[in-house]
Amino acid sequence: MRYQREKLSKWALTVLLAAALLGCQRGGFGVSHRLATVVAAAGSDACIPGAMGGGRVGAPVLVFEEQHLSRAGQIEQAIALLRLSRDRGLRHIVLEGLVKNEAQSAAWFDDVARDLDPATRASLAALFLRQGEIGSAEFLRMVEPDVSLDPGETVEEYAPNLDHAAAAAPLVYLHAIASLSLPSAAVERIRQEIEALPQYSPEEQQQRVGEISAAVLAGEKWARTAATQIEGAGPAAVSADQAEALSTEIFKRAADLGLAFPETERRAMERNLLFWRARRAASRTLAAEASRIAGEPGVEVVALCIGAAHTAAVADALGKAGRPYAVLTPRSLKNHDHRGDLTAEMLDRKYSERSVSGEGYASVISDALAPAEKKAEPALYQPWFQAQAEMMSLVGKMTQRMASASGSGSEALRFSGADLKGRFISISPDTIHLVTEPGAAGGQAVVLRVDVSAAADRAPRSFWVKALTDPGTAQSQAQPDVESLLKNALAEVQSPASTETRAEDGAEVVHLYRTSMAFAGSESAARGASLGAP
Repeated sequence: MRYQREKLSKWALTVLLAAALLGCQRGGFGVSHRLATVVAAAGSDACIPGAMGGGRVGAPVLVFEEQHLSRAGQIEQAIALLRLSRDRGLRHIVLEGLVKNEAQSAAWFDDVARDLDPATRASLAALFLRQGEIGSAEFLRMVEPDVSLDPGETVEEYAPNLDHAAAAAPLVYLHAIASLSLPSAAVERIRQEIEALPQYSPEEQQQRVGEISAAVLAGEKWARTAATQIEGAGPAAVSADQAEALSTEIFKRAADLGLAFPETERRAMERNLLFWRARRAASRTLAAEASRIAGEPGVEVVALCIGAAHTAAVADALGKAGRPYAVLTPRSLKNHDHRGDLTAEMLDRKYSERSVSGEGYASVISDALAPAEKKAEPALYQPWFQAQAEMMSLVGKMTQRMASASGSGSEALRFSGADLKGRFISISPDTIHLVTEPGAAGGQAVVLRVDVSAAADRAPRSFWVKALTDPGTAQSQAQPDVESLLKNALAEVQSPASTETRAEDGAEVVHLYRTSMAFAGSESAARGASLGAP
């Protein structure tokens, strides 16, 4: 066992005491010493413990609930997962969105990052996490190659998608139900207000739509209450089970009232029901998969990363299976802290298997390689993300070699074809130039062109990169302080300032450990970029 058992911390003792009291009140034994120490190892500064189950069968299961827009929440989860890997032997993470029976491997990253120093590898993973490209589980796999990401649901459960029309369908039905209670004069007035909407600005339209909606729902208490449940208290307010039951009840009530809807609206409601029924089934599958792994010999602890809509059903299933479990909620989610959240547009790009960024080098790569009309899986297995990581790793390895070369100029620019070509990315040898970089530790940078090997139906794409050749990087083989990298990333995403900067010439600049890279559409823009301090 690579970790040492430690004495109970003050926090662990607190958890044990609370668990013992809870067990007495329920007439049971409370949670186990093993579960309490695992929960304590995660640390309450990142994720706050919630419900716990006092089962005795197999290894503890830690249920990490999340809100998919929250970058801060993913970083807080990553801090807890890192500690569990380091101190409690975590090797298995069951992941929502990772589908069974699909061949998926993260070994590609081990290959492209093999020659990177440990600190640069960790800072590259932290950059992607901070940007929102990957989640906490993917981050841990990138920095800890012996961690396994285990699929948590079936193709049938994962395939249905909640598009915008399907998400809105229950509200459309509720307004139709509520309108039956309105007098004819009120219906006519509302119709006129709807027809007049185009004359207003988008902001005024949004306000007036809200007023019209409130007027329609005002006379029908059941519809008003149901609408409040759907719209009201945030993404974790309604579980998958509750959402499926509510949509089913709305659909049935509309049918009982004899309401007829256009085919587009009927099909949207059918997609809504299909989605929530699939998510309800996924809750059971996720719990069953975590339970199965927790029962395997030698497993110390299992992490289960899920959306908050699954938490209640997953906890119930684990409890019934006799598994010791605890729910851990990122502190930002618990405190309703939305600083640094992804926008809805960024999340839509993620669901379309593209970079969350709609511009810059990430957009060039993802638009060249991403398929269309397919719901997202973890980015770690997607070609566009592999190309992005491959590009940064390739440039990083090149700058390390150039920095450690005894000579400069043409001597430092000698690379073989294998050095300059990956699966998705290639660098043209005749585009590589050394330039001076005032203020940099090594006094120089490299400028080069990156070519993206686009999908067959897309034109090839290219962009220019300028990167520091810091001589200190090549000798940096010490193990990095990964937790500090994560804490810095958390501070950055919750800061009002952007985590990335843009030079005056339009180049996009990112900072890695002891190096920086600028990405631009032209050679002149790349050469003119100021890289600043890494």
